[in-house]
Amino acid sequence: MKIVFANDVIYKYATGDPCAAGGAERLQWKLACALVQAGWSVTVGVRGFLALHQEEIIGGVRFIGIQPAEHGKAFLRSWSRFLDSEEPDWYYWQGADALFGALVLVAKMKGIRGIFSAAFDSDVQPKIALTRQQHLWPFYAWGLSAVELIFVQHSGQLSGLSKILRTKASVMPGVVGLQERCRPRSERGNYAVWVAVMRQPKRPDLLIEIARKSPDLRYVVCGGVSTHRTPPGYGEQMAAELRALPNVEYLGHVAPDRPRPA
Repeated sequence: MKIVFANDVIYKYATGDPCAAGGAERLQWKLACALVQAGWSVTVGVRGFLALHQEEIIGGVRFIGIQPAEHGKAFLRSWSRFLDSEEPDWYYWQGADALFGALVLVAKMKGIRGIFSAAFDSDVQPKIALTRQQHLWPFYAWGLSAVELIFVQHSGQLSGLSKILRTKASVMPGVVGLQERCRPRSERGNYAVWVAVMRQPKRPDLLIEIARKSPDLRYVVCGGVSTHRTPPGYGEQMAAELRALPNVEYLGHVAPDRPRPA
């Protein structure tokens, strides 16, 4: 079986770029590696870091430069050419996007099956899923109805889908890398760790509230500022409030492969 992804941040994780950020993209990189180990052929289309048709293989995953394009018709042309050149059995797309319905339509015309994977709880509610071009939500909803498989992150998202969509949906646990040895709690000390981008759906405001109500517990917070699905200035405000709390060590963005303390 052959599957394709199209996401530049997957390439950043694969190359060990310390600026890589995004749980959905990290999951896709881990999933791509797991599929390769299971005998699948995996190709990732990259728009921003590789020249057109340039290829690179990392961990058995093939990365190929596709036509640079951001959104709209230009992206759809790039997507169509990518599918034509690779001729995959499946494509994988994660997260709500105004263009998703068009992506599904292009793939269906070529006889290629698709997988949609939810990244936020709102992704399973088409009327509120889109943060840009919200008026296109019916086309996004059609994409969900037309795609062959849907993966959700937990049972709550599964129940949030319409009954019709649930028939082709499954809960897919996160794919993560495990440490060979984890220190017991007695050796780690009395602290809590929070890892997420300063993005409104992640609710860092609740973390701040909890930290204020538990002054005797130390918090270590990792996560840079983001504007994705987030009002301007929100991330900066959350970071400033975290820095102001005496029991919080706010580290900002942390490189994905940063070694843990001894």
